[in-house]
Amino acid sequence: MTGTGLIDGGGELVPLSVRTVAASANGYAVPVALPGAISLTLSANTARKILTVDETEAGAAEVLVNYAGELNLARIPDAFRADCLGEQRDDYG
Repeated sequence: MTGTGLIDGGGELVPLSVRTVAASANGYAVPVALPGAISLTLSANTARKILTVDETEAGAAEVLVNYAGELNLARIPDAFRADCLGEQRDDYG
């Protein structure tokens, strides 16, 4: 298991295993383990979409827009800082 924390899996706590993927011009890189994960909370953001047919409202649907959440880590690995946050090391660390 890459993380040491637990996540609420619909009423039960399940082991938390976090992976990170850096984006590139050609798509995404290979997922890399992100050790030290303590907790992860996500919530889906949706929007109501009105379906129309011949200028008449035919129904509505909830559409997934994105996810928002928090990730708590015991320590942020240097590779994650460089690859995902764009930080650069200097003479002071």
